Formats: sequence, structure tokens, C-alpha cells
Amino acid sequence: MICKGRSETGSIRQDNEDSFAFKSIGGALLMVLADGIGGIRGGEVASMTAVDAIMNNFPSDIEGYGEEEIRSLFEKLFDRANRDILIKSYSDSDLAGMGTTLTVSLVLEKKVYIAHIGDTRAYLIHGSSIIRLTEDHTASDVSVAGRNCLTRSLGENEFIKPDFYVYNIIYGDMVLLSSDGLHGYLSDNEILKCLKMRNDIDACLGRLIDEAYKAGSNDNVTALLSYIRPDTEDVDKGENIG
Repeated sequence: MICKGRSETGSIRQDNEDSFAFKSIGGALLMVLADGIGGIRGGEVASMTAVDAIMNNFPSDIEGYGEEEIRSLFEKLFDRANRDILIKSYSDSDLAGMGTTLTVSLVLEKKVYIAHIGDTRAYLIHGSSIIRLTEDHTASDVSVAGRNCLTRSLGENEFIKPDFYVYNIIYGDMVLLSSDGLHGYLSDNEILKCLKMRNDIDACLGRLIDEAYKAGSNDNVTALLSYIRPDTEDVDKGENIG
């Protein structure tokens, strides 16, 4: 599998409240994306806290894990991330009320498992089709025309449970995680057009971000993209947070 990610603040924003990371775990691939809310400092801290909680507490060996074990693991990890955010929020008045979206993808043995809260998204690119794998947790904000507000996020209370999805995948598929700075400005078909060169992940990421800003995005834009193929040596070892 090949996996890479890219995040840009944009020409207007001075801060980046998006955080992401990814790593290989044996023959599996873990991808994590969070988009923070709660002001410049709070949003950044919340998203980084969530990503760290997943990456630092994910087991190093998941051999033999089935669907229910993965669901349970995701729920425990999301609970850990939520508690970490709440503790920081309660202990620092500057961080009060901070929160974040969180979307986690695990590619394992011809399946992709996803846990999700908020309006970051996961997509599957299969053949010439793009399939949205997650549902946004948003509602229209009547006070601001054309704007949606989050209805579920980490950091809002002690009781959270992520949506959980399982999809079949095959070699040649791609999995994309994106923040709303990207998919809020590009349609699914416009995203698909940016992903034609599957053997060049860097070019795909660059085109996604360029097209989002051309379409008028003034937000942080983050994309995390994997190309599913039999080998694992090309998964980048690094991670980019923030």
C-alpha cells in the first residue's frame, strides 16, 4: 500500500486546526484525520490530542482481529481521545469548549474499517466511481445562510460513540480522508477527477488541494490518500500533524 498526506493552511488562515497521521501495522494501514474547533489554539490542540490518542494507543499487533474486535477497539480509542480533550479543556480556561471531528480508517485484509464523528469524511475510489463512506454530523445553521454546524464532535460531553462502517475493497482501490476545507468546495465528481493518476499519490494530493483553493476554499485543506496494492513497503514512515 502507498499512503501519503498533505495539509495546507490556505492564503487567509494563519493557523491550521487540521491534524493527521498514518502508519503501517504489519500488513494493515491506519489513517487518522481530525479537524479542530474552538478558536485558534483550542482547535489545534483538540485535533492534535485526538490524533495522538489514536496513534499512541493503537495496538502494535492486530493479527486475528475481526469486525467486533475492531469496533470495540475503535470505541475505546475514541473514548480515550474524548477524555484527553475534556481533561485539557477543564484544566485550561483558554481551551474551554474546544472539540474536534475525528475520522479513522483501518485497511486490513481486503476490508476498510472506519470510525467517525463530525464532518471530516472518508471516500472509496473504486474503478471509475467514488463512494462516500461516512455521513456528516451537521445541521443547517439558520443564522448564517449556507453554513452548516456540527451536531456531534469530540469534546462536547463525556458520552460519545463513533459511527462504525465496514466496506470490502480490492487492489487498485483508493481510500481518501478529507477535511471540509476540501470536500466543502469540491463535489464528489470533482474530487474523482483529481485522482486519475493513481500511481502518483503526490500529484493526486497536489491537484486536490489546488482545485479546492481554486473553488474558493478559505479554510485549512487536508487530504490523506492511500492506494491499495499487495505490497506495504511504500507506506511513508513519517506523520504530519497540524
